[in-house]
Amino acid sequence: SSPLTGAEVWSRYFAGLRQERDVIFFDQRGTRLSSPLRCEAYTKLMALVLPPDEDASAGTPITPQYAGDITDPDDLLQAARERYGPAGAECAQQLEAQGVDLAQYTSINSANDAVALVKALGYDEYNLYGISYGTRLALEVMRNHGASGLRSVVLDSTYPPEVKTYELLSISTHEVAMQLFADCQQDLACNAAYPDLKQRFISLLAQLRETPVIASNGTSITDRELINVMHSLTSRVEIVPYVPLLIDELERGETATYEGIASGSLFAAATTPDEA
Repeated sequence: SSPLTGAEVWSRYFAGLRQERDVIFFDQRGTRLSSPLRCEAYTKLMALVLPPDEDASAGTPITPQYAGDITDPDDLLQAARERYGPAGAECAQQLEAQGVDLAQYTSINSANDAVALVKALGYDEYNLYGISYGTRLALEVMRNHGASGLRSVVLDSTYPPEVKTYELLSISTHEVAMQLFADCQQDLACNAAYPDLKQRFISLLAQLRETPVIASNGTSITDRELINVMHSLTSRVEIVPYVPLLIDELERGETATYEGIASGSLFAAATTPDEA
């Protein structure tokens, strides 16, 4: 990913800070605009994992990403290892064959790069704002460069160093979804309106896999589209209250809530005129 390619979005996000501060973004080593690491195995895997649902060249159906018991985090982790592990190993081998020293692509070295960039730009003092993985990078700067002019740090959605972030990434959405279902069951009003939500969600995935629901614009809503919505819960909290209604409607072949989430129209009231 590259924060630089999303500069327009981030400029609005940090509009307040930009009134009095410079806001500096950079692509980490190995990412899109900074000596990107690319390999054939990874590219092919992404072509298969992302829609469409079939490999166009072979007509081979792609195994759903949630193969196994979606309520069991161990099953999800094992499925992720089996699906992505071989391509990851092949990718590393290809890069090393090209002379790439993968040991140089670490959070510690990226933290060194961040401080070097600050110095190259001529700042005597600087403030760090880290989001998600960026919090780990900020923690590395704090650990190794605390006396380098670092003035303050904001950690937004922290990834502590002891957490195996990418090993656990495949179950992060699972945890959010399962907690949502548990919270609904414990809430009297939610449970009365949407009982047995977890099992209904599992059944709905199977239903959509066999018979997609057609949206008003003619597009198909399959199990994969529903999974994509659930994957976004960790970054789009505003979707969470609508999930029970989303499931209930899709069971009946209705698409209003799904389309409102997909288009963003459900949240338009919270959008300021400048952001519209």
